[in-house]
Amino acid sequence: MTLDREDAARHVTPLDSPWDGDLVEEMKTWGYKDMTDEDDVEEHCDFLLGHYLEHAFEALGISTKPAKDGGPNKCYKMVHRDGPAVLKTPPPDERLPDVEKQKYVVNGKEYRVTNAEFIMGVNAKDGLVYFINLLSPVQGAMQLWNNPNPSKDDLPAIRSSSDIAWGLWNRAVNGENMNVQKITKFMSLTVTNDETEEIIYEALGRWKPPPGQPRLEDPVAWPGTTFDTTSEEGQALLGSNNGIAVGYFLAQHKRQLGQKYIPKITIFTPNYEEIITLNLLFWVEDVPPGSPEKPKEDPMDTGPDMAVAVDILDTRVVKRSVDGKNFVREHVMRAKL
Repeated sequence: MTLDREDAARHVTPLDSPWDGDLVEEMKTWGYKDMTDEDDVEEHCDFLLGHYLEHAFEALGISTKPAKDGGPNKCYKMVHRDGPAVLKTPPPDERLPDVEKQKYVVNGKEYRVTNAEFIMGVNAKDGLVYFINLLSPVQGAMQLWNNPNPSKDDLPAIRSSSDIAWGLWNRAVNGENMNVQKITKFMSLTVTNDETEEIIYEALGRWKPPPGQPRLEDPVAWPGTTFDTTSEEGQALLGSNNGIAVGYFLAQHKRQLGQKYIPKITIFTPNYEEIITLNLLFWVEDVPPGSPEKPKEDPMDTGPDMAVAVDILDTRVVKRSVDGKNFVREHVMRAKL
């Protein structure tokens, strides 16, 4: 993500995401329904009563209040079912079929809905995007279609969480008349992905505390544990399932955002010991002038800075050292061409 556009083009195909703007009409076309106005959606953006993160937000200088209570945190819910493009049953009923039978048509081709669901939040004032509850079209199709390997040709063209987050970010900043480049942080809340959890605990187990601080092997409340992304632990977190979407968001929107990168990642939990949920904070900064990393010679590099839009179908640890401190991870991916 610290590469300039010329160098990045060797690593990212396509360099720029094909999707831009608020994506309102595009998502309707591809079978999505906007359920943002449902009564319970804004509860996901109550970071005091919903997530118990008041200490972290206070330290960051951010309000915990959702938009409905006058705060800056706006939650969105997008589902891949029941949308305006879904074909209704023939007359006289003309109703939406059951979700497993729902279809829509784009460019003359018929598609099935996937039951994907994205709950994300945006704080345009302070420059934050929140990943709260994500079920991708790939994961949704695997469940709804009972198909362990859905073809990308049968999935909606808009399906990566980074593209959907970009659309929602644009909606929020445009509504507040803010600058789209003012992105400062991403939060991945209540991490439930098994592989990301494994990376988190591996990173904490290898963490070397500053002099005078006790060694921690478990996640703690704010200020949590922070890893520089030049470290092996930081790169592993950046390359996790939860970190990849953040990398795509920045790398595939360099034209709109400018040169930005993630210098550090913080692991933290809620304020109360009895509530153990994992959260990740990805800090975003402008790349200092004259400091882009030079790419490796291999244009198919798949390191943590790679930002090809992919669907992750599987990920697993394939090799671990005897002491358990070093491991090799295998990601099974399908490029979104």
